[in-house]
Amino acid sequence: MASLKISKVVAVFVVLNAAFWMGCVTETVDNSIADAPKLDSVEVVSKSDVALVLIPAGEFPMGSDKGRPDEAPVHTVRVGAFAIDKFEVTQGQFAAVEMPDPSQFKNADRPVEQIRWINAAEFCNARSLAEGLEPCYEEVEFKCDFEASGYRLPTEAEWEYAARAGSREDAALAAATGTKVGSYACYAGNSNQKTDPVGKKKPNAWGLHDMLGNVSEWCQDVYDPAFYQSSPAENPRGEGESEKRVIRGGSWKSSTDDLRVTSRLGRTAGFSDACFTGNTLGFRCVRKLKEEEPKKLDAANTK
Repeated sequence: MASLKISKVVAVFVVLNAAFWMGCVTETVDNSIADAPKLDSVEVVSKSDVALVLIPAGEFPMGSDKGRPDEAPVHTVRVGAFAIDKFEVTQGQFAAVEMPDPSQFKNADRPVEQIRWINAAEFCNARSLAEGLEPCYEEVEFKCDFEASGYRLPTEAEWEYAARAGSREDAALAAATGTKVGSYACYAGNSNQKTDPVGKKKPNAWGLHDMLGNVSEWCQDVYDPAFYQSSPAENPRGEGESEKRVIRGGSWKSSTDDLRVTSRLGRTAGFSDACFTGNTLGFRCVRKLKEEEPKKLDAANTK
């Protein structure tokens, strides 16, 4: 009889653990939107044959009160709908717009790395022009026009919202998931000291690959360790005078402790040619929705 009870407990654990990874469990979190409805994303393909995912507008509890000091306090944030690359930007995409590939781990299907923030912004402009879109960045101080139709780097809030994919867990897909993390992330425990080709690991609940691990991803925001203490609730954008920009998601070199959706770091953006970057830094692009795309999201979420 004792053996039967243990078997039942194990079976329940397996089911709940699987449900978490499929995005099916509603976690118990002390915030006003813990019971927010599950929203669906929609996949599209750009003119340059790049897969993007349309992310619906929504609210989520940003940050963590259990992580590092710069991750606190947890605060409710609302972001508008946007489109984000399904995969990290690859070296092949750099070649397509005739930009030099700085990567150490050469392969057209691997993420571009050893990339400075400023070069990532330059790529966003080049890709925008290649698709007939209006560039977001002016090319002197690289200030961003968020109303432009072209590509840019995601804000911190957009990045975390996309990485969570509806999860309210304090540190979704983190060390607490144990060995499961290796199915979703290329990290220190399974990387063989280099990046993976993009998309080799399982996607999150919104179909986004490598949000954790492989390469850390540049965000639009200036890094401010105290930003969450005064962050706007609606579409926050970290601005300021610091040379550092936010990076998110951990990399092939990261331990499981850094494979958390709330973990945030700051790195020098690279406005100076003397700035050194590393083989763990990459990015993905976002853009505002095109005229017909909100209807696609509405159709997916009106069932």
